[in-house]
Amino acid sequence: MKKQYYLTFILCMVMTSLQAQTNLPPIQLDRPDLTESPFITPTNYIQVEAGLLYEIEENGIGVFTSPTVLTKYGVHDKFEIRLITEYVTTDHAASRPLQGITPIWVGFKTHLLTEKGIIPQTSFIGHIAIPSLASSDYQANYLAPQFRFTMQHTLSKSVTLGYNLGVEWDGFSAREKYIYTITSGISLHKKWGCFIELFGEGEKGIGFKHNVDAGFTYLVNNNSMLDISSGLNWQEQTYFVSFGYSFRLNMGKKKK
Repeated sequence: MKKQYYLTFILCMVMTSLQAQTNLPPIQLDRPDLTESPFITPTNYIQVEAGLLYEIEENGIGVFTSPTVLTKYGVHDKFEIRLITEYVTTDHAASRPLQGITPIWVGFKTHLLTEKGIIPQTSFIGHIAIPSLASSDYQANYLAPQFRFTMQHTLSKSVTLGYNLGVEWDGFSAREKYIYTITSGISLHKKWGCFIELFGEGEKGIGFKHNVDAGFTYLVNNNSMLDISSGLNWQEQTYFVSFGYSFRLNMGKKKK
């Protein structure tokens, strides 16, 4: 199944890298940083944001997500539907190596405010993970909702400031986690961009765990983009590296 996925993904990558430019602005992603974008997928477009992620956890165990895929469809210029799937493998350093699909997330993003002056471009994102929609090793105990507000300011022609605030549950306990992200995006060239980000999560009575990451993006054409990033948690001395490719396709009827 994984081989079929990779072959299909490579075919889509080739097709989108060769497709003609559109009149739409360049593709806007919710990756590679953890700060979700407030922008909505164009109406009748399907957008796929896929990546490979390798993490070293606090106990020294490696976790490989191959792949993580966010699929989005623009229903309206102010609303999109979303699906998140991940295939996760732990390495043999674990006492019991795990492998399989984690609970599938379904959700939406809706536009709230258009940027004007000090008012940021603002959207709201909601997801819920279904415990049974997962491999046996990863089936959760509870429904797991996630909610966040995502905002962005345009500081100049080449610099943006984005940030998210939200709350989420992981499905394995009934305790909620509060999350924040803040990122600065910089356009280095017509096709090259970079970012640096601070993000964290915390629970009541425990406090926040803070992380930092940074990375680069390369715009293949208006409808596809490559990315690479890396980050660490300096409190727990954990880190990750990630590589991704994203594209969008017009699923509507083409005008004659």
